[in-house]
Amino acid sequence: MHNYTEQPKHGYSKFVEKSAGALESQDPVYQRVNNLLSSSVENGFFINIYGEKGSGKTFLLRKIQEEYLNSTHLAYSNLSAGHCGQVLMNESVAALMHLRSHLSRNYFFCPLFDLVIASYLYQKGVLNRVNLREYYHPKDRVYLIELWELMEKQQWQNLNTTILSLIESHLKAKFSEYCHFSGLNENTINQCLQADADNKIPQILPEILATEINASVRMPTTPQKALLLFDNYPLLVQSQIDTSKHLVQKWLVPFLRKLSTDYGICIVISSNQQLNLKNDVALRNQNITSHAFQLSEASLMRHPDLGLSWQRHFPEHMHIFDFLASQQTSLTPYQFGVCQDILHTKLKNSDRIDVNDFSPGESHFRKSSFFMRKLLQISGRENAYSLIALSAARYFDWSMYTYLADHLNFEATQPSFDNIIQYSFTEKLVLHSQTYYRFYTKAVIDIQTYSTKVLAETHRILEAYYRMLHDQGNRLVLSDAIYHLSKINVEKGVVKWLKAFEYAYSRKDFLLLYALLDIISQIDIEDHFWRGQIQQSIAAFYRSLGLYKYTMQSLQTAQDNFDEHLKQNPEDLDTLNSKGVVIFSRGDVLQQSQGCSHSTSSYAEAMIYFTEILQKNQSFVAAQFNSALINIKQAMSYSLNDQSEERIKRFENAHIGLETILKMSPGYLPALKVFALLQLKLAREYMQQGNDEKVLSCIAVATEVFEHKHANSSQLNGLLPTQTDVYKEVALIESDYGYYYDADEHFRTAIAAANLNVEHEQGITQVLQASEILMRYAAFQIKYMQLTGALSTATQAENSVKSLYWANPKNCALNNALGFLALQKADIYKLEYNFSDAHKSCELAIDYFSNSLWFDDQNVGAKTGRALVAAHLASMAAQCADFSKASLEFEESIALFGSLAP
Repeated sequence: MHNYTEQPKHGYSKFVEKSAGALESQDPVYQRVNNLLSSSVENGFFINIYGEKGSGKTFLLRKIQEEYLNSTHLAYSNLSAGHCGQVLMNESVAALMHLRSHLSRNYFFCPLFDLVIASYLYQKGVLNRVNLREYYHPKDRVYLIELWELMEKQQWQNLNTTILSLIESHLKAKFSEYCHFSGLNENTINQCLQADADNKIPQILPEILATEINASVRMPTTPQKALLLFDNYPLLVQSQIDTSKHLVQKWLVPFLRKLSTDYGICIVISSNQQLNLKNDVALRNQNITSHAFQLSEASLMRHPDLGLSWQRHFPEHMHIFDFLASQQTSLTPYQFGVCQDILHTKLKNSDRIDVNDFSPGESHFRKSSFFMRKLLQISGRENAYSLIALSAARYFDWSMYTYLADHLNFEATQPSFDNIIQYSFTEKLVLHSQTYYRFYTKAVIDIQTYSTKVLAETHRILEAYYRMLHDQGNRLVLSDAIYHLSKINVEKGVVKWLKAFEYAYSRKDFLLLYALLDIISQIDIEDHFWRGQIQQSIAAFYRSLGLYKYTMQSLQTAQDNFDEHLKQNPEDLDTLNSKGVVIFSRGDVLQQSQGCSHSTSSYAEAMIYFTEILQKNQSFVAAQFNSALINIKQAMSYSLNDQSEERIKRFENAHIGLETILKMSPGYLPALKVFALLQLKLAREYMQQGNDEKVLSCIAVATEVFEHKHANSSQLNGLLPTQTDVYKEVALIESDYGYYYDADEHFRTAIAAANLNVEHEQGITQVLQASEILMRYAAFQIKYMQLTGALSTATQAENSVKSLYWANPKNCALNNALGFLALQKADIYKLEYNFSDAHKSCELAIDYFSNSLWFDDQNVGAKTGRALVAAHLASMAAQCADFSKASLEFEESIALFGSLAP
């Protein structure tokens, strides 16, 4: 679905259309909405304004917005805006922040929503005065700045009480009433503060904003109605790869469901087709007063108001209007707007007005194309060039206009730019204080028929422009660079999109993922193989969000595309392998969502396709690798102790397959990783059987992977995380066997690899992996009573984690890591009979675990750590003969461990 709207917005191009029933134009629709809004009825309503592209939906919503901007809590949201500048309208947090910013005009105070946003920005490391100025209305910033100052202090205990007092100071006499209507209290503030940025906040934010809108319309000192306008509600188009409906629904549906329309909340949604209240919008109150008005392109010229409007703006040229009205085929609102643009341009240029300028006659161009070509012809070369160039952009502003002028050698002037943004087919977007423009879809299509040469050159310039911005650190514009690359070469664009998506997915960069998903519907992909590959990526994205229904739908669509490709290319092994991967992925989803038993048939079916490929080509590496992965998955499904033989058999089959791959392709990185980790699984299985010889053989094979026998040095950087884990596990196994020197050597190798990995990419994941290995090594040193060395190792780990903790104080994983490190240091002090420092370390551990539990009261790691601290304190009390205290601490420890039981 194209993320554009098409309706004129200027006074001289005011158009009318036929709508449902007896309604003959927009004016009756507007009048009906106006009557509802101005009535004394307290209840709200739902209106769906629907019609084809170009029928005037956006114009009507803008008209409503202008009329009620000052008298209601009003917010307008263009759901088709997608990725524009630094805003992502298909991502819930960004979309709701944009919606909330529109509500600021009439003092819409939403303390909980703003608190969650402050927490979100704080966790992302971007809570500062610059962003607050960009995102918020001046009168809302004071509260946000005060929240920022509180969070900077990092004193989380009793912060909820402080924030509640802060809210009271802003609401003053209205505080108790607001608490009554919204349910605001210390507990709800705690829940908001405890939400993490990547998972919980996007889930709770829609309902929080809806709850605060419900409360605001009930307050006597603010407008008693809320009017929410949602333009261009996305609907699925079967011929397109499009995620916009699912992603918009993810935040819009829970938001709408929470709204209490009984309190005077009015919802207006425009769409191309009529919406179903139950299936598309899922309103909580199915009995809400609802209206559906259809806007049609037909009968435009018959409405008398149109002639009056024309006469007001062009009184000396009514003959042009009469000519347009006499045409056998009625003009659409878009065509009518372009006709007025033509007349306006001719008048400005003092050109002769000829009725033939508005007559397609026998032209082989479509009527809309004819009018647009006429406008380009009379506008002059410079203006025509600029329009063609700007039509290639997904959105533009003054800076892009001047950039294109410099590179395409047309003259850029402020009057020319002002003229462009005043055309009837130009839409204005204001997002976070930044203004952008774009042309309606129909205008883009018509403009681009004028000169494909200029268009192609513009796409090349814009691709280089966005690539430059990306290289300068703006990661989100990568999607724009890929969009323009796809217009130059579709296949190159698709390949780049897939690589970028895989990169963003591996790093959980959800903002970049949303930006990439926004452009995919605008890339014309006809090849079924590439369509299938993209649907696979989309399925992985849905799976990461826990949207299993959409995951399965995308996987099925991917399989259907591969099937279509195989009909024409039955011997295409790449496509056959991709089909097998889709079925394999379906098994993974079923295993994750429903359990191992549901995935068996999918794994078996996928294995059939991989086997078929290998029968045709034994050296097809991807099929061999996928077969090995299935064997490993199947082995993991045999989870019982008495199924060890079956597990080992599957693991050994995978081992043989991976060994074969590495003989043919020694540098195949995915196989190297899986092969090394598989040896550890086999080693653990053989340990349970008491087969020491095979255990030692497996760990030797695992370490060989990183000794240049399979991988070259340039590939080892990609293997660093795996190398770290493998050497750590090998060291632990050797420690179990009492091989001190081998274990010590391999621990040191693991630490060196972990440190290299941190240098290569210093993120939370890398630092936590390094700290865990240091903790394991410290435990190993404690085992052999190397207490000084153990204390040094634990301190090294602690310093590493603290290097990130200052910027991420709410991160539970970092808090838990510091808690367990403090506990480990307490162990060391206790062994040295230094009970004073041991007690201090235990208290420090309690603080860290308490932080985690404050942010997430169900955090298992923190609960376990807290129980272990109590056990340590009990043990020390017993050693000091304080049996009463020891008894109390043991009881607390037992109670805490008991709370972990399901």
